[in-house]
Amino acid sequence: MALLELRGVSKAFGAVQALRDVSLALHAGEIHALAGENGAGKSTVVRIMAMDEPTAALSGVEAERLFGVARLLAAGGAALLLISHRLGEMYALCERVTVLRDGSVVTSGRMSAVDHDTLVRSMVGRSAELGYLAAYAAAALASGQITGAEGETLKAGKLGERKIGKDGGGILGPPTTFNTSNIDKYDF
Repeated sequence: MALLELRGVSKAFGAVQALRDVSLALHAGEIHALAGENGAGKSTVVRIMAMDEPTAALSGVEAERLFGVARLLAAGGAALLLISHRLGEMYALCERVTVLRDGSVVTSGRMSAVDHDTLVRSMVGRSAELGYLAAYAAAALASGQITGAEGETLKAGKLGERKIGKDGGGILGPPTTFNTSNIDKYDF
């Protein structure tokens, strides 16, 4: 039985639609994760009982202590909602997860049934397979920031050091070589 439930909640701030028909149930004895990118609508939902980024300023020991308290509260029948960008915390602590994207529920279910890549893909709308490195590479290619001769070393912020590919427009390095002829086949 749900201790707290939202059904079909929508909320706008002027012209910005923060929530669109959001439903969420918090059950007794459960720690429920609310996931999503910044701007997904999580903060609008947290006007209810929630832990919003509770470990952001805590050490590992302090975070574990907080998780112990959360588990005790849940064991006593409390319903808790956790918001964290640390997905490992969600997997370690939560039984269920609801993912918001652009103010709408994308998916909701057992945390154990959702793998990391599926969770990230649900949150951001694209694969996490290649991560931020690939997204950075795609942006650099699109803007023409990547130039040079084959074998030349490129130093580019988050990208680190990479060798230029043989067509002068790629980045050679794990997990693959990105260049202007193959970048479109990747789902960022």
